[in-house]
Amino acid sequence: MTRLSCKSCSTCKSVRIGIDGIALSELKTGVGHYTFEIAVEVARQSPSDSFEVLSHLQFADGVVSHLPNLTFVKQPVNQVTRHWWTIGLPLYIKRARLDLFHGTNYDVPVWGGCPTVLTIHDLSQLLFPETHEERRVRRARRRVPDVAPRNDDYHSYRSGEVRSLRTPSCSSRQSRRCKRSAAT
Repeated sequence: MTRLSCKSCSTCKSVRIGIDGIALSELKTGVGHYTFEIAVEVARQSPSDSFEVLSHLQFADGVVSHLPNLTFVKQPVNQVTRHWWTIGLPLYIKRARLDLFHGTNYDVPVWGGCPTVLTIHDLSQLLFPETHEERRVRRARRRVPDVAPRNDDYHSYRSGEVRSLRTPSCSSRQSRRCKRSAAT
């Protein structure tokens, strides 16, 4: 892991990072494996930072952490906060004072006051729609153009290579926060 300093701050302190954990509510698939492995590895590489894998859904059996800086948070919801991406998650991010949120499956909070990173690791729904369920194709067609421009950084995977598609920079609302980038 490479720690990058913001242009507007001189040193980086411990960072609180939230990671989308919805894919871990079912038996692990491609996105579930990716989410779990990235959470464990970044927590292992950055022991002074804290990582929270977040979901409003119950995690599947076997989703546990043996690292002191990695927790799996099943956030209770009510009639209002059950609207996870528009209300529940943004409120959690604000209350928990997260410094960064990593969306692992096309989604990031609509608002929330912290920088976001979006991982787009499977564009096959857009490139080969005939090989997927129609509802998943509709979701990808709707979500990718909507969420990608709202992010501070987003990544694409091709042939095992991770590429940052945008270089984040500090804005005035982020000036006191430090950002990090994972190099694999």
